[in-house]
Amino acid sequence: MDDAQSACLKCGTPLESDDKFCGGCGQPVSPAPQARPGFCQACGSPLPAAAKFCRECGQPTGEAQVQVPSRRPNPPQMPPGAPLQAQPSLGPGKKASLGLLIPGYIFAVLGGFIGLAIGIHIWRGKEKDALGNKYPKYAKASRVQGMIITILSLVMMAIYISMRKG
Repeated sequence: MDDAQSACLKCGTPLESDDKFCGGCGQPVSPAPQARPGFCQACGSPLPAAAKFCRECGQPTGEAQVQVPSRRPNPPQMPPGAPLQAQPSLGPGKKASLGLLIPGYIFAVLGGFIGLAIGIHIWRGKEKDALGNKYPKYAKASRVQGMIITILSLVMMAIYISMRKG
């Protein structure tokens, strides 16, 4: 095992010389960097004689390399043999159609309860997935429109009520 690592860098599982992926966690196995004097072991860029760090990738020029943590956290790992479960769809939801938004704004301006109902439905509407978890029915941009329709409906209703009293 001259050119390959002997254990997985992520989980420590022993590796065979011809392994391309770790059998324990699926992490790709990378061959050991070939040391070339005057060149970075990580990216291969030429190095000045007294450089302690590579100017291209920022890696230390010595044998010990600092591993930069990923910006994204690793997803939780399922234990081996655990049953697979459906994951809830926590996606952005769907866009509210213009057939719902336009009447919502029209009824909001007219000050009716229909505009209020449409606005609340778009703004606060929820759906359930197969596991019973609730998540927003519409995308964030559509929910903002629903909130605007709701507020506009309430304001217009207040204006119409105050005009009828006066």
